[in-house]
Amino acid sequence: MKSLCCILSQNRPLRYEVMSNEAFRLSRIYAEGWNKAQELSVNESDDLDLWRVAALNPYGAEPERSRWSEGFKKAIWS
Repeated sequence: MKSLCCILSQNRPLRYEVMSNEAFRLSRIYAEGWNKAQELSVNESDDLDLWRVAALNPYGAEPERSRWSEGFKKAIWS
């Protein structure tokens, strides 16, 4: 099943773009990683290393694990 996202253009009829459920699901996993990074205090984020980041990631399989990590890292190092 596909999700529909409506896009309204100037002087044009409504157009629908389709985002697959998988792409949407992975975007939410990315957001979970981002949100987890935002929850950390400044002191906690200063003490992060690769092992600790890996331990925080709730996903064990790909592509979920990579998407969560990407969101987390972008939030921490942006």
